[in-house]
Amino acid sequence: MRDLNYELKQLCRRNRDGSYATQRDRERVLDLVANQLQDLGYRHMAVASLKPKHVERLVEHWQAERLAVGTLKNRMSELRWWAEKIGKQNVIARDNDHYGIGNRQFVTQVSKARELSAVDLGRITDPYTAMSLRLQAAFGLRRAESIKIQPVWADRGNHGADATCPVSTSIFLRTVAEAAWDEIEAGKATTDVAPFWRVIDPKSPLAKKLRAGGKWIEQQRLAELR
Repeated sequence: MRDLNYELKQLCRRNRDGSYATQRDRERVLDLVANQLQDLGYRHMAVASLKPKHVERLVEHWQAERLAVGTLKNRMSELRWWAEKIGKQNVIARDNDHYGIGNRQFVTQVSKARELSAVDLGRITDPYTAMSLRLQAAFGLRRAESIKIQPVWADRGNHGADATCPVSTSIFLRTVAEAAWDEIEAGKATTDVAPFWRVIDPKSPLAKKLRAGGKWIEQQRLAELR
């Protein structure tokens, strides 16, 4: 490990500002900065060697890489943290405009969404990942939200939930039911899929919208009673 990488790591370990995620991200960014300074020709730097020329060269390098404004501002924040910890706050200009860094655009004009067809979803072998993607489509969830959702806790029905939304509950049930039906059609036993037929009334409007249909749901319920 190079001297600057090591010293920055130790600086982070001695100054645990922010959450664990913030500390981890800061250490990762500063490690990247140390590597880039090395690549830009600034060798044998120490943690106290930070100067305005280093900051300006880094910004030029990042702008040449056409990084997003948000990324540039995040990295500048970590550089200011570094400068503050070594008592050299004046090394970095207080305003990002000094470096030609514009304002962050919070609302993008270009959609990054992707729509997966049934064929695309069928190629996903992990059932949890497939269900995560279905939940994103059904509820408009972000990736992190769909990954972290716990169906056992979220789908509590009348067993302790403070309130339920008939619209979102219906969407959730339909998403789960269609996913289970895909598995049944692929050859899985009903004992190995989500038993959606137990919570959907075969005569309900929702049952009529499902590929399984109300008649199949009714037959499956009767079969389980035998």
